[in-house]
Amino acid sequence: MSATPADASRTSGIDLSGLVRPGDTVVFGQAAGQPLALTGALVAQRETVGPVRAFAVLTYDRAIQAAHRDRIQMVALGASGSLGRIAREGALEIVPCSISALDGLFASGRLACDVVFVHVSPADGNGWHRLGVGVEHLPSAIERARVVVAEVNDALPVTHGPYRLHSSRITAAVHTSRPLVEVPSTTPTPAEQRIAATVADLVPDGATVQFGIGRLPDAITAALAVRRGLVAHSGLLTDAFVDLVEAGAIDRSRRSVVAAAVGTNRLYRLLEASPWLELHPYTTTHDPDVLASIAGLVAINAALEVDLTGQVAAERVEDVHVGAVGGQGDFLRGAARSPGGLPIVALPSTARDGTVSRIVDRLSSGVVTTARSDVGLVVTEHGVADLRGRSLRERAASLVAVADPAFRDELARAVPRHT
Repeated sequence: MSATPADASRTSGIDLSGLVRPGDTVVFGQAAGQPLALTGALVAQRETVGPVRAFAVLTYDRAIQAAHRDRIQMVALGASGSLGRIAREGALEIVPCSISALDGLFASGRLACDVVFVHVSPADGNGWHRLGVGVEHLPSAIERARVVVAEVNDALPVTHGPYRLHSSRITAAVHTSRPLVEVPSTTPTPAEQRIAATVADLVPDGATVQFGIGRLPDAITAALAVRRGLVAHSGLLTDAFVDLVEAGAIDRSRRSVVAAAVGTNRLYRLLEASPWLELHPYTTTHDPDVLASIAGLVAINAALEVDLTGQVAAERVEDVHVGAVGGQGDFLRGAARSPGGLPIVALPSTARDGTVSRIVDRLSSGVVTTARSDVGLVVTEHGVADLRGRSLRERAASLVAVADPAFRDELARAVPRHT
């Protein structure tokens, strides 16, 4: 997905020198929730306030460059969005942890958080701000931080949910009026459309669904338009979710929960206009016990590769970082424990125009994102491999059957090594 950048001044007028100290770690929200006026000021003033570390989950901002690493060292959970470019240039430090671990890492100080940059709507009459399109890890970071700096944007939607930030907690603020970063959906391939249709057939009416971001997750979301009574419990929502609402697939009499929205103004307007659609922190959206308590939770996650034992790679292609651990393990484990839940991993069977199998003997990167014990169903355009309760031999046979036919004989010869 490519992002349409917002028009944010890189010289916001705020002086960070009295707020950010050399050696600090600065934490900020992701995608459209990123306070671009503040991160732009950090870049502009890096020679006077740095060196610092900056922590992100996902960003589409290209202002922070690999060349800035001597003054701004980027730290992230993975290499999504613009972070991929920084990773390819060897300037990104990756913390390979699950989303559900962030709260504890901030609380313990193992993940530093000295300054938090937040993107908020104007305060109400009692001084309370909303975090707009992303709550995420920010409440935990704010609780730990020495300084909280806010970009107060009067164009940010006033969204719903339990978390609010009082103006008394804000150390300094800059006021803006700018459109949000937009990340439009992209057109799926025919193989992805077949995968989406297969996944949609697995999802029953009335299910609670985790949605993802990217071309295949958007295709799956679109395919769910035929369902009825769905509820969202997800780390992210995209514009494809708006289509589900308009198709009547979402039950608006029940609460849907999300940590962040990454889309266009269609999605941002829906958030503001929908009291039933609430933004919650990761401590709710990704908590393993919360997820396990949701009956009929369907977790749908994408992957780069799956090996013949069911191990999933979602972070690296060979030696290149392209993704993150994220919430994949959290949601797959939660769905596996959920009464009637479905832990689904979906991926096309091939890459590079069909020349490389994504069902593999061994993961090409050697990096396991999700353990084989946490993987339930693997879906490709060739069908469904249900690994639940299966032996290693049965798993391997099921995975060979959903691989591209051109690679099945080779994979079948590798099965004895895994059993």
